Amino acid sequence: MARGGTLLFLHIDSGCTDPLALRKGLDALKTAACRGARVAGRFALAFDFDGATPLPYRFYGAKATLDRAGCTHGDQGFVIGREFFCEVGPYDTTLPLMEDTFLAERVRQAGRWLLLPARIFTSPRRFLAEGLLPRQPLNAILMNLAAIGQLSLIHSLKKSYRSHDATERLRLRPFLAPLKESIAHLPRAQRRRLWHQTGAYVRGNAWQIPFFLDLLTGG
Repeated sequence: MARGGTLLFLHIDSGCTDPLALRKGLDALKTAACRGARVAGRFALAFDFDGATPLPYRFYGAKATLDRAGCTHGDQGFVIGREFFCEVGPYDTTLPLMEDTFLAERVRQAGRWLLLPARIFTSPRRFLAEGLLPRQPLNAILMNLAAIGQLSLIHSLKKSYRSHDATERLRLRPFLAPLKESIAHLPRAQRRRLWHQTGAYVRGNAWQIPFFLDLLTGG
């Protein structure tokens, strides 16, 4: 429905406290585009806590500043020119979740992401309602499946994925039961390839451990 030359995709529980955030973002995007860059913008991410931000959420925010695969998500807000979006989009609305992550990686493959000079705040309520401890491995599983192109296995979680308004304490075992069943029905060669690709994904993301330690120790 939008008719503008530049599009902003914003989660309903995300927003900027800086009244000039969007203006700064548009100016930065325009400057990059004038230099011939095929670019989309996303904001630096922070979680909306009343007091000090707990360490795990500061880690998520620090990761969101990196121009690395798997580190760009929709809660950062996407600012993108209409023409570029028509090339890399649209969002895959057949996916039950992570459609923003897939779009982010198509942007990265076709051009580049620009970190805009403003901060966006998002709600931590899903983490708080479900529990950070079960949510983190679930996020890792989802990112792994997305990275190795296992869309059918992501679809298998649709029946157990709760929307924000219905979320509650996450019990990981029953949540992952449909995924376990789908993997069990794969031919043996496909299962072997799945676990080999998963091992490669884990190995390729081992940098997150020293990155976390660097954040913990203040660099």
